[in-house]
Amino acid sequence: MSQFLADAAHKLHTPLTALRTNIELLHEAHPADVAVARALTQIECLTVLTDDLPDLSRIENNAPSPTPGIAI
Repeated sequence: MSQFLADAAHKLHTPLTALRTNIELLHEAHPADVAVARALTQIECLTVLTDDLPDLSRIENNAPSPTPGIAI
């Protein structure tokens, strides 16, 4: 399960990054478009969730959190 969570987080980041880039460009072109602003907010929520998946995996395995700034 922990490997699945790590793989899922990694595989979700690429399409989320592409979506965020496209929606940010659309938002710049149409800043008053409420639907575009809402889509950008939803992308941010999904990004937070996928960022939390590795933490969930570590918790499940009782592994310590990595030290910021130190490559593992």
